[in-house]
Amino acid sequence: MAIRGGFMGRLQGREEHFNLRDLDRQAIRMLGKYLRPYKGRLLLAALAMLAVTAASLGMPYLSKVAIDRYIAQGDMRGLALISLLYLGLNGIYWLGAYWQGYLSGWVGQHVVYAMRRDLFQHVLRQSKRFHEGEPVGQIVSRLTHDVNTLSEAVSGGILNLVNDLLTLTGIVVVMLMFHVRLTLVTMTAVPVVLLSMGYLGKKMRLAYRQVQQEFAAVNAGVEQSVSGMRVVQS
Repeated sequence: MAIRGGFMGRLQGREEHFNLRDLDRQAIRMLGKYLRPYKGRLLLAALAMLAVTAASLGMPYLSKVAIDRYIAQGDMRGLALISLLYLGLNGIYWLGAYWQGYLSGWVGQHVVYAMRRDLFQHVLRQSKRFHEGEPVGQIVSRLTHDVNTLSEAVSGGILNLVNDLLTLTGIVVVMLMFHVRLTLVTMTAVPVVLLSMGYLGKKMRLAYRQVQQEFAAVNAGVEQSVSGMRVVQS
């Protein structure tokens, strides 16, 4: 798979000037190309995620039913039945969480392997002038640290984000079922939270990019110092 655009542009030393939105879109498009061969496993991971979300929403409701209907009335038989259902949902939750983590981690590692293979082949195809002008430490940083960042997004970040959104949506639906007015009062804080998240998220992404650049510079300095040690000692 040929690699062009922002990621290889950063490999070639153009990280000082970038547009954050364009960079995010380029990363998403690149991830889509590498994730396409594993869409079956990603679908299974998504199904496991749905099971986790449903179980996490069902367990608090069963606790409510147990307290209001069975404990308050002293119905031990009904309480035992609810307890079994609760244990069943708990088992579904942990089983789904296991398979979600396993499948997403499996896909993430294979995506990392494919990315590093293609990036390494791309580096080998570069001209002699490129290798003379680019510090080895910076290239190694792009091949390892940047790819690991994308791997973390694949193996946990994307599915966890969807899981959190589904859980939040389910919580709001359940709240509306029980008390509409109280739910609407609670939702008045949502715009403030969303605006704060958008502002802080942009600042955090920019700061993280700067950290990545400094990390690459440190790697380049260490590589140059170590490689020049033989000349200094001689």
